[in-house]
Amino acid sequence: MSNIIKQRPALERKKSIVQELIKLINKYNIIGLIKMENIGLKQVQNIKKKLKGLALIKMAKNSTIRLALLNSGKPGLEKLAEYIKGPTALIFSEINGFKLMKFIKENKTKTYAKPGMKAETDIVIPEGNTGFQPGPMITELNELGLKTKIVSGSIWITQNTTIVKAGEEISRKVALLLTKLNIQPVSVGLDLTTVYDNGVVYNKSDLDIDIEDIKNKIKQAYISTYNLSLNIAYPIEENIVQLISKAYMEAYNLSRNSKIILPDTLGELLLTVENEVNILYNTLKERNPNI
Repeated sequence: MSNIIKQRPALERKKSIVQELIKLINKYNIIGLIKMENIGLKQVQNIKKKLKGLALIKMAKNSTIRLALLNSGKPGLEKLAEYIKGPTALIFSEINGFKLMKFIKENKTKTYAKPGMKAETDIVIPEGNTGFQPGPMITELNELGLKTKIVSGSIWITQNTTIVKAGEEISRKVALLLTKLNIQPVSVGLDLTTVYDNGVVYNKSDLDIDIEDIKNKIKQAYISTYNLSLNIAYPIEENIVQLISKAYMEAYNLSRNSKIILPDTLGELLLTVENEVNILYNTLKERNPNI
């Protein structure tokens, strides 16, 4: 009996949280799932401040989030529940998923590495002064493959060195060294994994697009299409002036080469005849000076 009494407040609280989430679900058109791994409370608070006015983050147990998604009544939202894996939170917004993804990516911060983490990119220790005096630190650096020298009483690293490659696990020794050297190779922030946008569910791969790459592809497609329209003489607004100019020059060259007398070619044809006459006269003059 006592266990039932103890469970009631917990069940009521869970029910209250589910109802709160459902209200938010029905209020916003954009609902997303974000991973909460490797991110501290202080960092979450800073991110919430940056998102103020753009998005709202609500944290709850996965089972509670799943219940809210399945019971909201919003068409297609139940699909979002299938993507809940690991520590997860909900994010609500009115800006579309692509803009939300861009904002979140641009607002990640750097932090120190922890043992067992996987490197996002190659971790490079740059050449230069470490600020440490000669001592055990030299052995520590050399053991990790870093070349060193002593300059004016300080340990210097003599060349840029990749200490961990992208995708490799960061060892305890490497993590400690990176902290000592004040190198923060880990990006910390929200990880938007899935978004429900007015009935459509988008995965991270759908949302994480390279804007500059798309712009370049559009430019290249435009250039290719424009050149094709010129080559096949297909008139459109963008090429009509160049097509008319090209047609005029082709007609002009044809009439000139064919010696067809037209107002536009008459002057050049007369000049050509005059030059030919002069050449002929000079040739005859050379053969017969008495002409």
